Amino acid sequence: EGYEVEAKLDSTLMQKFATSNSWINAFNSVFPNSFLYTGEKDSKLAEYHTKFQKKSVYLPSNIRYPLENIGIDSDREVLARLKHKLPELPKSKTNVQAANLEYLEMIHYRLKAKHFTNLNKVFLSTAESMVDSAGKVVNDNIYIRQDKADTMVNMIDIYGHEATHIVFPDLDDNTDAFYARIGEVMAIITKVVATEPIKPPKGVVW
Repeated sequence: EGYEVEAKLDSTLMQKFATSNSWINAFNSVFPNSFLYTGEKDSKLAEYHTKFQKKSVYLPSNIRYPLENIGIDSDREVLARLKHKLPELPKSKTNVQAANLEYLEMIHYRLKAKHFTNLNKVFLSTAESMVDSAGKVVNDNIYIRQDKADTMVNMIDIYGHEATHIVFPDLDDNTDAFYARIGEVMAIITKVVATEPIKPPKGVVW
């Protein structure tokens, strides 16, 4: 008397009362187009990535954990799937963006042929499919956000960063090891641009 008993749920106990699919259907019925909240940053990013068609639901951890274990999505799982989804390509480009991309592709294929054979292709992508990321790597392809393609300075800066992730895939952002390697990659890019006869297409803006 005078105390509340906290339920100790787990996926095994839950499945004694109903199947996993029943719990998932019940969750979707009570919280349509939703996923489980695990943290503010991941939650906001997941909502943005789904164009706000899905929203997060905060539940106490003793309830959230077993729901995750039986297959109900969390914000982290939504983001993990989106990480490997191809960004959307823009339907049109300005003349400057098209010229800058053409020039970067020329540099890219020189680098791929002589220095970084594991690079694949380079693309522009829509801002909406990249959220707050200026560049992204998917399947060794480099995607650069379209609104960052108005100058070659931005394009090469982003390209060099993402190329480093491909050439040295075990390195994390914002580490001394990554900064050391990105310096090496940028030096090779600079050498190729400076010493090989790559004539920029008309309309390139630095």
